[in-house]
Amino acid sequence: EKYIEVQVDTLDNMMKERNHQTIDMLKMDIEGAEFAVIDDILNKKLDVKLICLEYHRQGEKPIETIQESINKLLKNNYVAIQGDKNMLTFSFLRKDVYDSLKS
Repeated sequence: EKYIEVQVDTLDNMMKERNHQTIDMLKMDIEGAEFAVIDDILNKKLDVKLICLEYHRQGEKPIETIQESINKLLKNNYVAIQGDKNMLTFSFLRKDVYDSLKS
């Protein structure tokens, strides 16, 4: 119910400014903005190998919204490697990286 507004930038803009082609690990605890960032990563096909995040309950159906976000990651070649349903913290490793570690 209480919030502040802050100026933000997109992940791909920050990557371009720093001349980064890939991100090895992205850790997010961004109070509900994680849904938009995940969608942006997937839509722009940004090269992010490991995503660690804490989900925050949003909207009328918060658990469904979180599950939908998790499903998007799984459908886009990420593997869930850690999860705590009570704390809503999860880690997702891109499948190609995961497979290379198993070899």
